Amino acid sequence: MAEAAKTLIKQGGLRRRVVRQLFSNWPDPQFGDRIARAFRDRYAALRAANLDPTSIFMELQAFAGGLQRGTPEHESAVVAVLAYLFEACDIFEPPGEPKP
Repeated sequence: MAEAAKTLIKQGGLRRRVVRQLFSNWPDPQFGDRIARAFRDRYAALRAANLDPTSIFMELQAFAGGLQRGTPEHESAVVAVLAYLFEACDIFEPPGEPKP
């Protein structure tokens, strides 16, 4: 993944607690699991399409936040969710892990 994407993930990680609280307090206790599964499936499809890591990150941004770029607040929230999924849910491969 490009350094810029890594920087965004690190910045989004600063709001990881907010995302964790959102999922913890959601009325449907399975909501977080469904979101994680959807991202895991999307990530697997992007990997299977042989996209490079930066393109995968961009596609996941669009998957999380829509195709059109939003306000800074919206984009910050999108990156916070991605950071949470990358770091807390362990749904993506660790850096450097070879493709299956």
